[in-house]
Amino acid sequence: MAREESAQYFPEPYDNLWIGESLADFRADYPDATPYASPADPERLEWQELKAPTGLLVRLGFAAGPTPETTRLRSVQFMSLLPAPASPEASPTAHSIAAWSAWMTHAYQPLMEGLKRKYGESADVYSCGGGAKHPIVRIVWRGKAIAVTQAFMLHDKGLSSTLMITPLDVVERYLQATQCRWVQDRVM
Repeated sequence: MAREESAQYFPEPYDNLWIGESLADFRADYPDATPYASPADPERLEWQELKAPTGLLVRLGFAAGPTPETTRLRSVQFMSLLPAPASPEASPTAHSIAAWSAWMTHAYQPLMEGLKRKYGESADVYSCGGGAKHPIVRIVWRGKAIAVTQAFMLHDKGLSSTLMITPLDVVERYLQATQCRWVQDRVM
């Protein structure tokens, strides 16, 4: 079930990945992946990392097993940064407001339209404090066995954007761990 459902959620060129894939199969397909230590991971997964030429960072979490053949993919995170036109913490000026407005139209809006086309408008939107310096907004699309979560965090460098694909139980633990509060059931 997870393999078929994964096929509809993973973005290209990573659409050959699937939740439940073995670490051995992953390493055969992606020999350039490197181990990554994630101290804040509530799932305590074994992480691998890929760096795309575009700057996209892909982190893949595998549930521990006694061998690479029994170690299975549990979580994938596609991470990127949309650089900000000005610091969101700076005093607002006519110039900075115009710059942010143009940035929202040219950077953020096309990203949201692409997400709505791929995953649909019906999703749960959460505001998450989680003890982080900067609040996080999470948009969660739930399938039969898999969830897709788009997380956004606005900070002084821009907008961090992370697309996560996980089993349903994992997304629920992430929402709880980051103290998320439900906001609405439609993507803006």
